[in-house]
This record gives sequence, structure tokens and C-alpha cells, in this order.
Amino acid sequence: MLFPESPRVIYQNNPLVEVICQLRFPLLLRIDTEPPAVFQEELREEYPKLKMEKSLGIAFSAEGISPSGAPGLKYEFASEEDDPIWKVVLANNFLALTTKNYKRWEEFRDRLGKLITILTEIYRPNFFTRIGLRYQDLIARSELGLDDYSWPDLLEPHIAGMFSPSGLSEQDILESLSVFRCPLGPLDGFVQVRHGLQARTDQDEGEFDYLIDSDFYTQTQTETGNVLTTLDNFNRQAGRLFRWCIKEKLHEAMEPQPVSTSRD
Repeated sequence: MLFPESPRVIYQNNPLVEVICQLRFPLLLRIDTEPPAVFQEELREEYPKLKMEKSLGIAFSAEGISPSGAPGLKYEFASEEDDPIWKVVLANNFLALTTKNYKRWEEFRDRLGKLITILTEIYRPNFFTRIGLRYQDLIARSELGLDDYSWPDLLEPHIAGMFSPSGLSEQDILESLSVFRCPLGPLDGFVQVRHGLQARTDQDEGEFDYLIDSDFYTQTQTETGNVLTTLDNFNRQAGRLFRWCIKEKLHEAMEPQPVSTSRD
């Protein structure tokens, strides 16, 4: 295994700010030439809000910006809150599910499974060309009662890097961002991780939180029936990666609750 095994937990003080899954498929012009009325009807109870905009034909991920098919329309279906918690995006070559209130994998997986079923019944993509699952964790010491602890107290040395005792003090660093990418071995995929300080944008000017942004993906052609199995494996590795990044003090401050199977 790439990352050491660790027990599955649900954090009461959840550091996740956003979870995104994107499934890319070969270009389907029908999505551009016909309004997705049937697709909307299948989603409308859970995602009643609809917004349409032009897609530029590019994709954004932890890997950076890349071409993503031909330009066309992009349809965003969102939950009913003023600031929607759940969003579904359909374009001519991808389907995406995003949430800002991730609680556990089973809930996210169930929603995604329904979307894949709806997509395949209406548009019948032959296969998926890229499967991505991205977790964005933002660790705020002030919200965890850890103001008196330094980042080396909370992060493992291979993540803390320049904050380690032999490195620079936090007061000497205005910006820090590191990126690494590695293969997932038998899972036939990769993970790219961006991590570092992120400045607060709210009233706490001058304060920094720590970002751990991990994007698990495969660009191997995948049949529609195998998508969830691939994502289950990514989910399991995501939990192990996060635990590999943090020390016990931070782990306990987030109040872990034990559960069975994969990452939450």
C-alpha cells in the first residue's frame, strides 16, 4: 500500500471544505443540441436550482488547467439552500458532483451512483476517460483550540517541511505551497497533493490555515459499471493519506469517531 493503513474515522470537527468527483466521457453533442429536460426531471427533487453557462472547454483540477473537449453549454443543478451545499454539473464531456458539507462516503457515493445511473440511461456514454475524486481539507488551528501549537507539532515532518525545527519559523514565512504526485500502484491511478499555508480571507487578517488538497484520478478507460469500485479504492487511500499527513495531537483535536470500512 502507498500509504499506511489506518482505522476509518469520522471527524466531529471536520476539516473538509469541499469534495468533488468528476467523471469525463467522450464528447456527446446531444447535450449541447438538446436541453437536458429529462435529466433535470430526474434530479429536480434534490437539485431544484438550475443555472446555465458556456463551458470554455477546459478543466481545472489539482493538476492545473487542461483541455476538456469542445466548448459548449454547462448545466449546474444545485440544492435549494441560498449557498447550495450540493451541486451537479453536466457538460458535453463530463459529469461532476460537489459538496461543501461532506459527512461520510456512503452518502456521497449513493448520490453519485444515482447520477451515473441517470446519465447512462439517458445519454449512454460508452465509457469514462477520466475518473477523479478530490478532497480539500483546510485545518484551522483557532477553530480546534490549537492556537498555542506550531505546525510541526501538528503535521508530520514529511508534510511540515520547512516548518520543522531545523527550518524557518512561521513568522518568517509569508507563503508556502508544495506539490507532489505519485502513482497508486495496483490501483492504476495517481494522486496529486497540494499542501501549504492559506491566508484567511475573513476578518482574521494575517492568520493562516493549512491546506491539504488531494486529487485522486485515473485516465485509464473505465466501463460505466466499474466507476464506483474505482472510487471506493480512491476513497480508502484518501483517508490513509490524510492520516499520514497529521500527528496524533491534531487527529485527537478533530474528535475522531470510529466507523467501519473507508474514508469519511
